[in-house]
This record gives sequence, structure tokens and C-alpha cells, in this order.
Amino acid sequence: MNNLAMLLNNFRYKMIGTFVGADNEPNIQKSTGKVFYHPVALFKDICLEDGTPVIDKYWFNYVTGLRRLGKLEPGTRLSFFVYCERNRVIVELNKDEFGLMDSLSVPTNFERIDGSVGEPVPVEERPMSGHIFVKNKQKNTVFDERQQWYVDQYMEWKHQNPRRFRKL
Repeated sequence: MNNLAMLLNNFRYKMIGTFVGADNEPNIQKSTGKVFYHPVALFKDICLEDGTPVIDKYWFNYVTGLRRLGKLEPGTRLSFFVYCERNRVIVELNKDEFGLMDSLSVPTNFERIDGSVGEPVPVEERPMSGHIFVKNKQKNTVFDERQQWYVDQYMEWKHQNPRRFRKL
């Protein structure tokens, strides 16, 4: 389901969604070819605050305001504000065709619906990416050199903040 077309362009909406999980999105710097990662969060069952369904699932940047909520478990319900932007994202329709797609952008004012508080996670982006790499690591997975750099950033944050959390 995708009901983004019913939303007004460049209008801010209060929405509710369910946190599913987090990952790191790779970006390649064109000038150097170096890979950088930034954290993203997957939400499902996104609806307007009145319950009107908007979209089944959506990836948002794992922004500072979301990280400040602490550790999120799958199934955590959150409210937030977001803008709808028409024809913002270019998507590949097939090998030679591209189209424009509506998007949700600038998510802000995240709040837990149940008012709970999660264990702290890094607010800074790079240690947070390392935290996500560690959390999502499969058995016997070896990080490449670039991923390990982010993991090291997280381990440094963890070392500097021993009282902020129990066991992550």
C-alpha cells in the first residue's frame, strides 16, 4: 500500500509508525571511490495520527532525534512529524527508464507512543553506524576495513560511556 499521493506536497504531517530495524546505507564518494555509511531505520505500518494508512514500509535516515530515544526494539511504536515531497526521488523503472516518486522527508520530533525509555545508543552518526554493524553481525562475519573503522568508533564510544548502558 502506498497512499502518499493523498498527501499535500511540502506539507508537514504527524504520523505514527512501527520500528522494524536498522541498517547502514553505503554511499560512494565520487572523487575518491571511498565508501561511507550512514544509519537508516525501517518503519512499517505508517499512518497519519488519525489512523489513516499512508505506506506499508519506509526507510528513514536514522537521525539524531531518533537516536536520542535510545535503543529501539522491533515493534516499538513511534510518533513523528514528516514532510511529503512530490516527485523527489528518482527511481529506476527498468534498465533504461527512470521515474519520479513521492517521498517522506525531514523526520523530526520522534516520541515513543508508550513513553518508555531505551538504553542509550550513540547520538553521533559514525559510532551509531558501528553499533548497527555490531548488532546486525551474523555469526562468522568478518567486517571489511571500512566497516571495522565504524565498529571501532562505536567501541570507543562504548569505552567512554561505560555507565550509560548495561549490555548492548
